[in-house]
Amino acid sequence: MEGTKTKYWLFLHGQVLGPYGESELSVVDGFGADALVCDDEDLASGSPQWTRAAAVPALAMPVLEAVGGQGARTRWRGALPADPTLQDVACIHSLEEQMAVLANALVGLRKYCSRQATDLIGLQAELAEKRGEIAELKKRMAVAGERLLALDELKLADEKLGEGLEAETRRVDGALALQEARLAALKSESAKAREEILSEIGKVGEAIRAQVGELKERMNAAPSAAGTGPAAAPAAAEDEFGLPTLSLLDDVGSPAPEKGGEGESLDA
Repeated sequence: MEGTKTKYWLFLHGQVLGPYGESELSVVDGFGADALVCDDEDLASGSPQWTRAAAVPALAMPVLEAVGGQGARTRWRGALPADPTLQDVACIHSLEEQMAVLANALVGLRKYCSRQATDLIGLQAELAEKRGEIAELKKRMAVAGERLLALDELKLADEKLGEGLEAETRRVDGALALQEARLAALKSESAKAREEILSEIGKVGEAIRAQVGELKERMNAAPSAAGTGPAAAPAAAEDEFGLPTLSLLDDVGSPAPEKGGEGESLDA
């Protein structure tokens, strides 16, 4: 019926045509009361029943419209189904065999589609698993990227620290070299000053020894002029620089002992 949107298949000229709606059948070339038809539901069942269009009540109007251009008798005569012939029976059997082949093919196709659907479900599950693995890998890559970034920062800090240490080492080495140069200069100046001091001390010592010798000669000359010999002078002690000690100087500077007899005789 037109209200249910029923579609029909036609078997014309050895071919299966369609599907057509009820309003479309009347304009199909070759459609008439003798045309073999089958609706969608019957065909989908796998065992279609092909029926002449004039025997289908829902197709009465399309059949009448298809033959409406002829005369009244011809129109009403064409609207009545003709008696089936052997050729019609053979065509029906051939059509049934073809529909059986199609039905078997449809069953096989359904099984194939079912297997494909099962495989598709498996592929979808595998795809979901792979997506999870990809997400996990992305997380790991993000963590690795952060670690690499931190490592780069550490390398940069280490390079800066190394540069600072090298600069500090150079500065310390320069300071040490300067201190060593100053120390060497001080040692040289100290050695030179020591030599100068020792030279001066030696000169002073020579002068003192000369003065001491002169004093000794004067002392020796003074008693011999008086007729008496002086007591033997003690040996002069010298320090590490060859200078006489204070005891010797004290002895030299002390006054000579008085002689009473000689003084009295001189006074007399």
